[in-house]
Amino acid sequence: MNLNYQRELTPVLYGASPVKLYQFEPEAHFCTVRMHWHDRFEILVIDEGEMLLHLGGKTIQAFPGDTVIINPCVTHEAFTCDAPVKYRVIMFELLDTFGQNEITRRMLAPFASGDAAFKPLIHDIDILKVADAIFETSTIKPNGYAMTLMGHIYSLLGILFEKYIDNDYTKPSSEGQFQNILDYIAENYCNPISSGSISRLFGYSEAYFSRRFKTITGLRPMEYIKILRLEKARHLLKNTQDSAVAIALACGFPNCNYFLRCFKAHYCFTVGEYRKQFGSSSQ
Repeated sequence: MNLNYQRELTPVLYGASPVKLYQFEPEAHFCTVRMHWHDRFEILVIDEGEMLLHLGGKTIQAFPGDTVIINPCVTHEAFTCDAPVKYRVIMFELLDTFGQNEITRRMLAPFASGDAAFKPLIHDIDILKVADAIFETSTIKPNGYAMTLMGHIYSLLGILFEKYIDNDYTKPSSEGQFQNILDYIAENYCNPISSGSISRLFGYSEAYFSRRFKTITGLRPMEYIKILRLEKARHLLKNTQDSAVAIALACGFPNCNYFLRCFKAHYCFTVGEYRKQFGSSSQ
């Protein structure tokens, strides 16, 4: 998979540690993770509140005590809901750091390449205990803490291999010339385009195009276009004083009421709530 339009370009710098750890406390009704993908492995531990996540075209809700697994090369975004959230993030490189011998490389390679995946949503006290140990070790930093952290990560991977391989996972097919389609959509998503018009332009039947597009991106074509339009609208709401009607039309929505419904459903708050909290006049 090589969807460069959504690929995260900023590298993660690990320094002397084999993992990168973060703790976040975003407020309610907040887009805490923009739509993107990356090669690394990432784990989210939900400590308080509720999160809504879109992972490779699937929507999941995560509650306190849940662990979210973000497999390599899977597009993802996340939002808080009606209350603030506290969550922790564990990032690491599967092969470069933890696949340094024949046994681990053979086991981890399918997951690093996207040929296999772990289940995206897990509720397991043993994983939470390992996550707690990872953060405690990173905070205390005892002698040899990097080795201790690696041991904890191997323990976590062991639990995932034992109980949480996703047997229903299907690897997205190779992108091929689909980047040309994504580039076209990126340039024209505010215009009145549709699955039918795009498929005809690139010489596909609409049914085949829609199936292949979802296989590659995890989303149906119009879902993908709608997300681009919503992100554009969110930017305009934050940085301009344009009316909701003007923004809806500028971003390609057929009417304002449909735009308002889509915005609420996608971001978990209304256009008015967003502009009041994040608009330029509120700063």
